[in-house]
Amino acid sequence: MPTHIIDQTDIIQQFRADASNLGVQLPETLIADGILHRAKDASGKLNLAYKLHTDGHPAGYFEDFKQAIKANWKYHGDLPKLTRAELAASRLARNKLRQQEQAAHVAQHRQTAAKARSIWHSATPAQPDHPYLIKKQVSPHRLRQSQNSALIMPLYDLSADKADIVNLQFIQPDGTKRFLKAGKKKGCCWWLGEPTDTILIAEGFATAATVHEATGFRTIIAFDAKNLIQVAPLIRQKYPAADIIIMADNDPNGTGQTCAQQAALLCKGKWVAPPTAGQDFNDYANQGGNSWKI
Repeated sequence: MPTHIIDQTDIIQQFRADASNLGVQLPETLIADGILHRAKDASGKLNLAYKLHTDGHPAGYFEDFKQAIKANWKYHGDLPKLTRAELAASRLARNKLRQQEQAAHVAQHRQTAAKARSIWHSATPAQPDHPYLIKKQVSPHRLRQSQNSALIMPLYDLSADKADIVNLQFIQPDGTKRFLKAGKKKGCCWWLGEPTDTILIAEGFATAATVHEATGFRTIIAFDAKNLIQVAPLIRQKYPAADIIIMADNDPNGTGQTCAQQAALLCKGKWVAPPTAGQDFNDYANQGGNSWKI
């Protein structure tokens, strides 16, 4: 390991300050071990992630999933001159940490996938009078329901050799949503309806159910705006001749629209959003909107 070490406190303070300048408020305690960590934001939800190492050339990244803010980071103070041996040792240590992190994530994903399949297969079909479905004015389709009245939706990994359930999303009667801890979400999706020449991709279940019921088109659920970018190219690979349309949320901060535009470019498709800021297509339909034209 390097013998010339920068003051770790200075590195962490700089890391935190740079994140704050971009609107990401990291937790009071940060672990600078080069491994990915999840953290809670001010609302108490697990919306933050960061990675930081302080040896060699200090660097890392931070992310706020709710705000769709993500940035790589490098220390911008004076760096000590390291010998070739020290630099090589630092790189070796970081590579080892990355390998350990990757192996741990794979193991966690496998355990969570097994748990998800067990829960899904033992759950019962969702009831049409579930409070969330009544509020959103949509049918349950193939949703299932837990004993504590949470709706259950599966996530399938389309990038795997054989698509199978790898995670679950739970929707409480009040609309609160959560996934199984340590489960895979990136690049995962679910779908409504049989394959059609036109395929729609939406963020959440209520929006997807609304546009599917209005059009009859197969509709893909990507679960959040950022995941639209991951899912859309996979859908294009699976359906090379389909007309793909991203059904974006009209977010006041522009996140839904920006991600939908990127997703549309990646899958050579189109995107559309409701006319009013703050609306998704479920809001649009329930407030009297009836135009589904691009």
